[in-house]
Amino acid sequence: MIFRPNKPALALALAALALGLPVRAADEVSSANHPVLKRALAEHPTADADANGTLSLAEYGILQKKPLVQPPAEKDKPAVAPLLPLLPVLPNGEVVVSEFEEPNSHKAPGWTNQGAAFQGDLAAGTRMMRRRVGPFQGAVFLTTHGKSESEIGRLVSPPFPLDLDFVAVTMSGGRVPQRVGVNLWIGDEMVRSATGKNDDNFETVALDVREFRGRMARVELIDQHRGIWGHLNVDRIVLTAKPGEGRRIDSRPPPPAPLPGLALTTTGRQAGPLAVTGGQLTSAKTPLAAESILLALNTQESSADPAPNTPPPSAVQLISGEIWYAQIVGLEGKALAINSPLIGQRKLPLESLASIEFQYADPYAPREPGHLYRTGAEPIPGTLVWIRDRDIAVDCPLGVIPVDRSAVERYVLATPKPAEPSGADVVGLVGGGLLRGKTAFAGNQIVVTHAILGELKLDWQTVAYLRRAAPGMDWLEDLAMTVEERPALSLAPPMPQWIEGDVDSHLRALRIMPGSVVRFALKTNAGGKGRVRGEIATVRGCRAAMKVTILAGNTPIWNQTIAAGSAPVPLSLDFPAAEQLAIKVEFAGPLAFPCGIELRDPLVLKLGKLITQPQSTQPN
Repeated sequence: MIFRPNKPALALALAALALGLPVRAADEVSSANHPVLKRALAEHPTADADANGTLSLAEYGILQKKPLVQPPAEKDKPAVAPLLPLLPVLPNGEVVVSEFEEPNSHKAPGWTNQGAAFQGDLAAGTRMMRRRVGPFQGAVFLTTHGKSESEIGRLVSPPFPLDLDFVAVTMSGGRVPQRVGVNLWIGDEMVRSATGKNDDNFETVALDVREFRGRMARVELIDQHRGIWGHLNVDRIVLTAKPGEGRRIDSRPPPPAPLPGLALTTTGRQAGPLAVTGGQLTSAKTPLAAESILLALNTQESSADPAPNTPPPSAVQLISGEIWYAQIVGLEGKALAINSPLIGQRKLPLESLASIEFQYADPYAPREPGHLYRTGAEPIPGTLVWIRDRDIAVDCPLGVIPVDRSAVERYVLATPKPAEPSGADVVGLVGGGLLRGKTAFAGNQIVVTHAILGELKLDWQTVAYLRRAAPGMDWLEDLAMTVEERPALSLAPPMPQWIEGDVDSHLRALRIMPGSVVRFALKTNAGGKGRVRGEIATVRGCRAAMKVTILAGNTPIWNQTIAAGSAPVPLSLDFPAAEQLAIKVEFAGPLAFPCGIELRDPLVLKLGKLITQPQSTQPN
């Protein structure tokens, strides 16, 4: 930003300097015109260094940097009101709650950091998102957009006085009211709440707090939404006397809406909160036939956040790709002893494990078999020797090397080799974790029959989703996929990619860019009539219209132009016997970027011969 001073004011200032006179702007912030400095002078009269009866901004800055020492209580005298915190005041009069400029300013004393979403490095997040947020102040900003949008958390400020009329928040991100955004709390009441617009461009939102002037408040940055637009960006939070021209919020947030839920069945989509009662899965209190359930998305509010600044949890990853969160107890021969509230105390054969995750924070981090990975150091190749409370040792070319356990991230035994996808149901757990096995319902629980753990009974509240595998149906993600590129430009489009979904509306999606044809080799439906089910939506921020064609073999069965930003289109298409199913995406007008579609939770059913997996109700 280039500062262009007012020319007459500059001329007067230069003349005053030439005559040796003090220069003081008419509107310079001082205790005479600013409530924060006025209060500071009353509470700290010795801060008026020149004893002129006015606390200048420079004097306040010196005071603000000193430790705040509360007055001692005196016997037989009334209690003295505690001194209020002194926040930085800018020359324009704004009071800074946080500008998130220091590398660990989001972990500063007094701030409460819960969950994984706000644990990221500010500089790394800024490098990743800076081209998407538009102009911002300073060098860095805070973002919860990481390698996975499934991470959730909260960041809460220490209390501060509402000395000015507005709390201005420069923010962007997902539009998920009260689950992604910035909330203002007074005591135990949320009095203001701002969420994003499903857009990463920064905007300044003004929270009108005139009715609360003088009260103590806290700001809560919240990301409790897993999936697309499950992230928040914040550049700065300040108190100001002027709201600006952006959005203004001047009322309390409405009561939270009922959490959504979604069930895909052999007959269609059932929207509504899911529950398990009496051995049946219900959607909005309506029982669903157990044999018809294909996918259940159990949207939930996170009720158990980790303690502030808690290190990442420990876990084990199986060869099958399953992830179980558990305490790593130690080695017992050729088995690993673990303890988990979910599955209890277990001994797992080492041959069944892909990795032992002592700090499971990044599922995309390097995992080379036979290596011990350490925080801030090179991995050590070798064979695992012991796991103890204080250290973990590997036998490497330099001998047996013990490593402090707190510095160990993981030991990798093998590369995961997921089991045949059609062989078992998949149960995703709240907070992370994955189980595979046959499923049934009993009472208010889901019962998973696991190849290693045997029968597990889980409360439905611990389940994030259930994806079933049944004879007579195939999830497209489990089928062999080939891509035929048909470049609309000189460069080929990016390859289609399976991505995590928005858990409120879908679990997985295939992202396809214009200029591509994706083909799937059918198994279940190769010899008979079938039905393809799913949903087509544009990618976020899409600016192009696209023509989408679905073919059974070479026969088109559906063709539609999808306008930029249009609502998702449900699919339920019957097709004749075919060995392949293809999706072709083309531009339907001028080229514009970003662009592309998402094919959400697609599956194929064999009509007339769908044999559902036995999933009858078990006795309580």
